[in-house]
Amino acid sequence: MALKRDNLWLTKKAEALWQQYFNDVPVLNRMYFRFGRKARVRLGSIKSDQKGNSIITLSGYFRDTRVPEYVIEAVLAHEFCHYVHGFHSPLKKQCTYPHLGGVVLKELKKRKLFQLFALEKEWLNKNWLNFIKEA
Repeated sequence: MALKRDNLWLTKKAEALWQQYFNDVPVLNRMYFRFGRKARVRLGSIKSDQKGNSIITLSGYFRDTRVPEYVIEAVLAHEFCHYVHGFHSPLKKQCTYPHLGGVVLKELKKRKLFQLFALEKEWLNKNWLNFIKEA
C-alpha cells in the first residue's frame, strides 16, 4: 500500500532530499513544506512568512500517487535552489532574479541533480496535460 501523501510525507521527503544534496548549505530559519491548491502551471513556490520562515508549497496535484516521486523531488530541488541563492531565505542573495542566466539549472547540475530534472521534464511533457484532465 502506498503511503498517504500529506504534508508530513512531503516534509520527510524534503528533509531527506536536503540531507542528500544540499547539506553543505546552512539552514538559518525554519522551513515548512506543504501541498497547496491544484495548480496546473506553478508546480512549486517558495515564500517567506512574517516570522522569516521559508514556506515551500507544491501543487496539490502531487498528492496523487500517479505522479512519480521523482517529479516531486525535482520540484523540491528547484525550490531548494532558490533558497540556496537567497530567495525567501536568510542567505545572501546571489543574483538579482531567481532564474536569470539559468542559475537554477546550473545549481542542479552542480549538485548532480540534472538527471532528476531531465526525468521530471520527460514525465511532465508526456503525461501532465492528460493527468490534469483526468484528476
